[in-house]
Amino acid sequence: MLLLAVILASACSADEQVPTPAVVQVNPLAEAVSNDEIVARLYYGFTDNRLLAGENRRIKVPVNESIETSVLNELIREGPSQGSASLRQVINPETTVVAAAAEGQYLAVTLSRDFLMQPAVQNGGTLLSGQAERTRRFLAVYSVVNTLIEQGSYSRVRLLIDEDGTGAGRPITLQEAGMSGNGECEPLARNGEIELTAINTMRELLRAVEQRDWSLVYDFIAYKNQYGQDKPSFEDFRSDVERARFALSNPQVLDDVLAPDGTSEIIMVSYDLRPQDGETQSFTNVPRRLILENDIWKITYNAFSSMFLL
Repeated sequence: MLLLAVILASACSADEQVPTPAVVQVNPLAEAVSNDEIVARLYYGFTDNRLLAGENRRIKVPVNESIETSVLNELIREGPSQGSASLRQVINPETTVVAAAAEGQYLAVTLSRDFLMQPAVQNGGTLLSGQAERTRRFLAVYSVVNTLIEQGSYSRVRLLIDEDGTGAGRPITLQEAGMSGNGECEPLARNGEIELTAINTMRELLRAVEQRDWSLVYDFIAYKNQYGQDKPSFEDFRSDVERARFALSNPQVLDDVLAPDGTSEIIMVSYDLRPQDGETQSFTNVPRRLILENDIWKITYNAFSSMFLL
């Protein structure tokens, strides 16, 4: 009887289904695994001027990359978003990030020699020369420097160029960085003067108005106002300002206050304005509003008109 029970128990065990462990598909590429996602502000050239404007970008950081390397790859390879018509890529997209390593409070960044070449060379475009090329080099350097320092971990960036593909970089020279002088470029701090913060945007806008640079002024006007209305064409805008025949003088930017809505900023300014066939009027410490449009500070056409087209 005992033998029969053992036989029956064995038969029942054989009929039971043993669960098969689930197979987990694993991507063999380490870069396919992300251990973090960050938001970084990437800086690009603003139109054709010696200015940088930023756009915020969500970036996935693979487990085999540092945050700084991932940010640089996004900055260089992807370029400005398609909706950012005012932004220009000033770095050759063929540039490779060879290394990014900490040196105390500094970050040493080694880039391939493509960094020294113009983006237009790769695309069959027209080569820049003279001051235009020096401006591009200058902006390319600070596009990297400002983007990295605003991550909050390093106070300076030392740029190195890997000329022969060995990974051993040499310091970028002042001339290669679009700066005056000879010799190597020292580690660079963030350059806030060329960033289009709200207060810098107002300063550049007033300077352009004073110099009657209507093309640049037009770039600072938002595509839509607070009511969703489009700004006029450049031809209509230029006709409006030339018909008004006003003159701006003594512009000063005094202070700025972030508005409660978080998408506009109040800039306190002073300036003198002489309208057509009229006496000069002085405006002292008056508020003027800028709005964020695609991460860039702009003035609406309504605000511009009330400010200048009296």
